[in-house]
Amino acid sequence: MKTTDLDSLSSKYNIDLASTRKILSRINSAQNEYKISEYSFPDPSASNIIYPYASMKYTIAESDANNRLDLLLPGIPASKFSTKSTSGTLAFSYTGLRKLGLHLLDSTIYGILNGGSATSYIDMKRNRAFCHPLFSLLKESYTAISKLCINKPKALTPAYINPDGSPGYSFIELKMRALLILMLEAEIETGKKTTIPIFELRNNNSSRQLDQAYQTFRDSPILNELINHTGFDITHIRSANQPLIAAFTHKDEGFPRKIYTQAYGKEDSLLALPGGHGQNFIVLQDIYRHYYEQNYSYTYLVNVDNLGNIPNPVHIALTALAGAEGSFEFAKKTPVDVKGGILVKNSEGHLVCADIGAAIETEAVSQAEKNGSEILFNCATGLFSLQYLASNIDYISSNIPIRISEQNKDSGKYAQAEQITWEILGLINHPLIISVSKQKRFLAAKLLSEMLITSQADILTPKLMSHNKSYEDFCILSCEMQSGLYTLLETVYGLQQKGGIWQPIPVEELIRLKVKLSK
Repeated sequence: MKTTDLDSLSSKYNIDLASTRKILSRINSAQNEYKISEYSFPDPSASNIIYPYASMKYTIAESDANNRLDLLLPGIPASKFSTKSTSGTLAFSYTGLRKLGLHLLDSTIYGILNGGSATSYIDMKRNRAFCHPLFSLLKESYTAISKLCINKPKALTPAYINPDGSPGYSFIELKMRALLILMLEAEIETGKKTTIPIFELRNNNSSRQLDQAYQTFRDSPILNELINHTGFDITHIRSANQPLIAAFTHKDEGFPRKIYTQAYGKEDSLLALPGGHGQNFIVLQDIYRHYYEQNYSYTYLVNVDNLGNIPNPVHIALTALAGAEGSFEFAKKTPVDVKGGILVKNSEGHLVCADIGAAIETEAVSQAEKNGSEILFNCATGLFSLQYLASNIDYISSNIPIRISEQNKDSGKYAQAEQITWEILGLINHPLIISVSKQKRFLAAKLLSEMLITSQADILTPKLMSHNKSYEDFCILSCEMQSGLYTLLETVYGLQQKGGIWQPIPVEELIRLKVKLSK
């Protein structure tokens, strides 16, 4: 294809051609750079892997605790949240950690890694492959909900299905509501107003729709009353746009790779894709520096499609007390966790997050599971020191590797190049791993089929089992995930079922519930 034609096509698809060519040159010069060849699985009992639970005790030297909290909470001693021993140590209970974390919320911001249009989410080939017998059972609801997702940012698509079969609230509306409720709880604990600003990674194809939606969210039935009560308009979001790059040719077409020009079987048709959420560290750098200069201390980074990743005050407290530059949530890998990263040690003994397929062979992971290895799966939720990010942005963005994944979707066979956010783990000197319950913290919906089975497991799993008894484990897990979803909707998101629909609990009732819990 002529250079002039490619320039014209790139403009048509809103593709950054200069960035595309730079990445293409980099991957063609290092075809074997993109897999981790030597690795081992970390000991689950390692000191930098923490398992928060209700009866836990986190022990730390009093001097270390005070030194680390002094700049974060001046004038408030660490002993306020803990029990002192004669040996000069402090023991923090789960309740004490939560109270400490609620005090730290006012210095925490919330970053959402928002995707573009939900094309992969509703891709027919991928959804069929997720669980073929299941797909035939949910075809009617899949067809209805997928129509609501076409050409929409995933953030604006329904995050769940109501018991009556109607679509629920969107991912981003729910996140806004949960943050406002958390701000209420922090105010009850601390006696002062708390705000948790949101910022967002977008791309040019999704930005206008997001802005238009947020203008209407001020009057959303699940946000309006909370915004008025807190006095904080959470719909005002800082953002930056991630440039789109072109897809590249599949490995089956040989090397060197080229720009893929046969999207959806059409000649001279490009496929515009984000270059991975790992680009956030360069795209959002001005936002990180802005909040650091405004004396915020921590930032969450989360994927938009996970209902479990609302800030956890206990995790904030643990990160602060440990003096970690970043903390990362991992859960025990399940059979449905096939797209994402796992926790491994590289040849230098450093913890890294290796993406299945892109950084570590899928077959190797399957074999390790068969051999009995306990594998921790990345929940795509991180909490970072803003001081660390502000001081190391250039180093981070230039050292997160580019991973190549081979794709076979409705748009054809192609290769996608991505920088993966969670590979920052391998660059951090003092990371903390927080092992969490999947059904509480990792209700991710990578595919529409996954969202539908989580919402309707009680209806779908008996039908699936009648087709094939071999799906028993899958069905049990799906029911557990539905239970987790319902618990989150009732607690974190402050909703209640009425007439087969999840509806908002009024603010005054929410306050009574939170006050009762704080006593």
